[in-house]
Amino acid sequence: MTIVDPMADRLGLRSKTVKHCLRFSRRKTLSRQINLRYRIPMIVTALAGMTVAVSGLTACQEFGNPANRYLDDIDVAGYTEISRVREVSGAGPWAEALYIGQPVSDVRGIITAPGLSLGDPPAPAADRQAQPDGSANTRYHSSWVAYGDAPNNCHVSVDKGIDNAHDESKLTESQLARINDGSVDILRIHVTCGDG
Repeated sequence: MTIVDPMADRLGLRSKTVKHCLRFSRRKTLSRQINLRYRIPMIVTALAGMTVAVSGLTACQEFGNPANRYLDDIDVAGYTEISRVREVSGAGPWAEALYIGQPVSDVRGIITAPGLSLGDPPAPAADRQAQPDGSANTRYHSSWVAYGDAPNNCHVSVDKGIDNAHDESKLTESQLARINDGSVDILRIHVTCGDG
């Protein structure tokens, strides 16, 4: 049976040609649908792979950083942790946290952790009030008040005071006012691991 297409008759085309064109057109549409069926799972798989990779990097930084794990073990009696930074650099893994609490005369008595032995810093208490150009820094002021060794070739440094704008950005206006009037202190505990 031959199907007669009025448009094909006007153009002088045979109906077989029209059937072939329609069949080819359907095949092309079907081909696009099949390609889309394969592309969507491929896109979803790629996105899932990227998510796993990012999660893996975060987990590696979190669990592959012995300094951060040791910082988790440190207890500062009467102080609250308000921020934390952790990184692995060319010198080795490090982590530091800011703590806020009531002023004490000797921080070595309130900072404890397994295997930690805090003492005086290697040099006289360094007053970090000078700017790199040698001028006085009236806004930020911190002192290195304690240093000690910890297990797994880790080292702990304790500074008292605000050292830079980054520290200040982690504090509320109320906390800054209380620091300025002397009713609270800021401690920065910095942990490094390795020989760096």
